[in-house]
Amino acid sequence: MKGFPSFEEFFCALWSGEAAESAQPFPWQRRLAETVLDNGWPRLIGLPTGTGKTSIVDIWLWALAAGAAGLGQRQPRRLFFVIDRRIVVDSVFERAKFIAEALEHNKTAPMRGVASALLELGGSQPLLAARLRGGLEIDPAWAEDLAQPLVCASTVDQVGSRLLFRGYGLAHRRRNPLPIHAALVGNDALIAVDEAHLSVPFDETLEAVEQLRTLARCRLDLPWHCLRMTATP
Repeated sequence: MKGFPSFEEFFCALWSGEAAESAQPFPWQRRLAETVLDNGWPRLIGLPTGTGKTSIVDIWLWALAAGAAGLGQRQPRRLFFVIDRRIVVDSVFERAKFIAEALEHNKTAPMRGVASALLELGGSQPLLAARLRGGLEIDPAWAEDLAQPLVCASTVDQVGSRLLFRGYGLAHRRRNPLPIHAALVGNDALIAVDEAHLSVPFDETLEAVEQLRTLARCRLDLPWHCLRMTATP
């Protein structure tokens, strides 16, 4: 797609309101963006705390838009950023919300290029930000549009229960949304688990689901990938 921005152009345009030095992506972020576009996501990212792991949101979003524009590999439409720390869930949600609003306003050429490509995927807006964790009322809006690009910041129990048709906070009755939530988490999704060494049972569950997907009678062509992030792999 002519004029589609590079990752660095998108990143700088997105964070242009920040200090000049912080608007530049780290070398590892540039390398990962290029790798994802050409070869897909790795299984593990070993990074210490404070090196900008939440920028996974930016990298996934740019790669998703690039795929929609016909560049590189097709990317999962939804990103679930999972960590068992509510304060980090809130932080990731605020980042995703900021990006969603920036794409909606798309004042610069790189932002317009990414926003336009994302809208080609069929959602009502370039990006929807959502949050699932205890202590908050569950907002059902994230599960209402199957085509909508989504970043959902959540805890292990919320995502894990939905993946296994047991969504916490959902009514277990006839015509309940359990299968819809399971389908959204279990297909066309990137599950990024931060501090993965603290969530070993969840990691083992994800591995089992990965294996079971290959045994399905009907071929599951939608991309689905689990990314582990930890300082102590």
